[in-house]
Amino acid sequence: GFGWWPLTLLQPVSRQLAMKTGFLKRWVADRGFGFITPDDGTADLFAHIHQKAGIPDETITEGRRVTFESELDMVKGKPKAISWAFLEGG
Repeated sequence: GFGWWPLTLLQPVSRQLAMKTGFLKRWVADRGFGFITPDDGTADLFAHIHQKAGIPDETITEGRRVTFESELDMVKGKPKAISWAFLEGG
């Protein structure tokens, strides 16, 4: 098999292609979640602090530009961010 192949070489390409952009519309700091509005006009999606990538201690500010990956939350029937981070300069 290909078990020896370093997975890290493959991940950036596939992740980059799947990433979408938008902005953090709302953030509830004491609950650790908020909502992202995608640039493509699709519905706002749930974003949790545990799915945030990037700088761990950075201040989370509404209105900042983000990049994210999403999937449908099968329980709630709504989209959610499975990974999200602030864009540089956003």
